[in-house]
Amino acid sequence: MVFRVEKNCTGCGRCAEVCDLNLIKVYDNYIEMDIDNCQHCSKCVSECPNNVFTKTVILKHFLSIFRSKIKI
Repeated sequence: MVFRVEKNCTGCGRCAEVCDLNLIKVYDNYIEMDIDNCQHCSKCVSECPNNVFTKTVILKHFLSIFRSKIKI
């Protein structure tokens, strides 16, 4: 599943540079992450100079993982 993050993103690419699994694609004003394969190391969170990975974004990230794992 691809998770798109737009708020505050400038497309600098620092998050993608530190992702050991190359799961982040950088565009002009947003990023897309392959959250199915994310190991949740948080390197992207600590590297981002624009605080893209806010608590709200991280919560939405985990909720999308949770929703994709359960079958209702």
